[in-house]
Amino acid sequence: MDNNFTASETTALTTSVLDTPDNITIPKLEEEIKSHLNQINKNYIEIGNHTVEIGKRLIQAKSLLKHGEWIKWLQDNFQLSYRMASKFMQCAERFSNVPLKTHLNQTQMVELLSLPNAEETERFIEQKAAEGTPVSDMPIKTLRNELKQWKAENEEITLSNSVGDEENDTIDITPRGCW
Repeated sequence: MDNNFTASETTALTTSVLDTPDNITIPKLEEEIKSHLNQINKNYIEIGNHTVEIGKRLIQAKSLLKHGEWIKWLQDNFQLSYRMASKFMQCAERFSNVPLKTHLNQTQMVELLSLPNAEETERFIEQKAAEGTPVSDMPIKTLRNELKQWKAENEEITLSNSVGDEENDTIDITPRGCW
């Protein structure tokens, strides 16, 4: 892998990373790492909140522009694709009223858009929290797997409900007259 560093730069980077001051301890390193991880999590949550706010404003802008002007306005004013703008808007519509939205990051929100509606999203979030695995704590791969399982289970329930209904239905084979 070409990292574009010279040999002396690579040596400087690796030795500075490996040099350990005498006063550093494992507990101190753990504390510092946890602090940095908390900052990353706060930033992710902030990004999630900004995602919803951007989406709200894009929706407002679209409603104020004449038909056919919105995409041009979007392209002229932002380095934002139509698809990404649509995701922002969907997040605003879906998560503006979700009580736990402040704990979701942008990636989690976009993944949750795969559920059919806001009610289903809220049910999913609430169930996962009740199970002790809040969506906000899930790595994206875990969330994707949980969503797949959720959809499959709900599909099975829907299918079994519709099959049960059909069993009670009677079929009318009385002739309706001539064609």
